[in-house]
Amino acid sequence: MTRRFVLSLVLLYVASVVVLGSITLLYNNDPPPELRYVSTTGSDSNSCEQSKTIATAKRNLRGVNGALACLGSGDILEIRDGVYTEIIASTEIANGVSDEMRTVIRGQSRNAILRPSANVSQTGCTSCIVHIRDGSYIAIETLTLDGTNKNDSAGV
Repeated sequence: MTRRFVLSLVLLYVASVVVLGSITLLYNNDPPPELRYVSTTGSDSNSCEQSKTIATAKRNLRGVNGALACLGSGDILEIRDGVYTEIIASTEIANGVSDEMRTVIRGQSRNAILRPSANVSQTGCTSCIVHIRDGSYIAIETLTLDGTNKNDSAGV
């Protein structure tokens, strides 16, 4: 092969990488994920915008003013260490978009504990602590599930 031919192939390759990279950037309009917080010392009167900082975290996971209601597709909710007497239900979680952009609910550490009271349940699963049904691209990470207060606790 001549040097000119090899140089032409290299330039063609570089041009195709630039064009394909530009196309990917044009079509990847997904907003970056938002990181939000829930804490046992938080307040549900804090707005979803305020829940982006630890100091103004939400208090509860569920409900109209809870932290789960603030999540958009692909967002991340960090559950700060503490004991929460609630369950997580997929009907209150925005689905993720893809494997690369999952909606993530994660504990700060293993000391983020879901220990629902006996009377807390989700339609279709009275003994669940985490109930994911018909959800897509949702990840649950680093949480301790404690069914001490529930009979026949099923966990996830």
